Amino acid sequence: MTCDDSARSDLLTRYAFIIATAAITRPELHRVVLPEILRFIGRVPVKWLINIDPVPGRQDVEGTRQAYEAQLSGIANIDIEFVGAGDEGCFLVATKTLAERTTELLDECELGVLWLEDDWHIRELSAAERVLARVRSALSGLGKDVGHAPLHGDLASKTRQLRQQFSGRSADWYVALVPRTAVSFNPGIWSKQLFLTHVVEPLAALAADATDDPETLCADPVNQLQKASQPRLLVDPLFQDAGRFWGAEEGLVKWDKRREQLSARGKVSYADVRMPRGADEVVVEKPVGVVEFTNLFGRNYLSFLARIREVGGRSQLTFIGSPYPVFDLAYTGSSSAELYILKALPWARTFPFENTRVAVQWRRCELSNKMLLGVDSRVGTFETEMQEKMPLKALWLVPLQSVIGSVMYLREVYGTLLSFDRG
Repeated sequence: MTCDDSARSDLLTRYAFIIATAAITRPELHRVVLPEILRFIGRVPVKWLINIDPVPGRQDVEGTRQAYEAQLSGIANIDIEFVGAGDEGCFLVATKTLAERTTELLDECELGVLWLEDDWHIRELSAAERVLARVRSALSGLGKDVGHAPLHGDLASKTRQLRQQFSGRSADWYVALVPRTAVSFNPGIWSKQLFLTHVVEPLAALAADATDDPETLCADPVNQLQKASQPRLLVDPLFQDAGRFWGAEEGLVKWDKRREQLSARGKVSYADVRMPRGADEVVVEKPVGVVEFTNLFGRNYLSFLARIREVGGRSQLTFIGSPYPVFDLAYTGSSSAELYILKALPWARTFPFENTRVAVQWRRCELSNKMLLGVDSRVGTFETEMQEKMPLKALWLVPLQSVIGSVMYLREVYGTLLSFDRG
């Protein structure tokens, strides 16, 4: 790599990219992900804007800022700037703050805006995975204008490619740095024009008293455009989500993106504090046993046998006789939990698990003293009785579940092998 490739920006600009980071108070996670991100940036000149918001139970914004400064200060090619008051955590307000300051600096930026939230880490790909990534990208991009950024290339290599393709002319383009053939608020590089049109303008047009998720407001409409109007899309599956695992470990519940839910809350922020891992000893009684779901997915004719048991210190729900899916119970209270589905493949974007937004509660029936398990999901709410052993009358379900589970597992593996957009 030459000095011209890595360190220079356009003669009329100071930075090759502006990096915009909406962070929260989790410096222990930043200490893990930042070193690999700094290696990715290398010597490319960047302006790094960081907004730090507090989350419930973690109010030390200044301590998080100092932790950032300890890792980023003194690096010649990185110009760091903290924005936002950080008084009350809201992702919408943080995004607006970052977008407004980015707009002020765009004339000093040569290429585009790297949106990089604080909870993503870089995953090393093997040679075989890189070849597979090209195949998956091609198949995922059927019907889309999708290209390939240099697979697992650093920011300097992307700088060279973007200069060759787009320098000196206005263009809508986007580099997805995750395994998705879509514009999103996952790590990705927005062209300046795309950022102005689809981030800055929608945020400015949003009513002052309105509440919306920035990704729903800004990114989703881009993906819904007619093919001829969609931006040029490049894909390099470099980053993997570290925030979902951290949130489950720490006991933080992310917001529900549905507009009616956000409007009711009035802000886009972590909605609740639940018990972190290691604190589940306060659970009055863990649900352990067999349960028959007779109307799962809202279908009365569907019955499934599931078992809840302790595995490696965690409570897991599995369908008896079936290798997949497997669910992890994250306790939210003394008799409640949320279900997280374990990802089948380690290169999934949200590995190792993802929140299903399904809540479970349990209680003892006063008359029978048997445990009742309730499930609350988007398809409905129902309650069923737990049993210590599998009922003999339901034995016929086991081979059926084994076949269904095997098909689901193969479908998940096959789908993820052939598509970026399957998790």
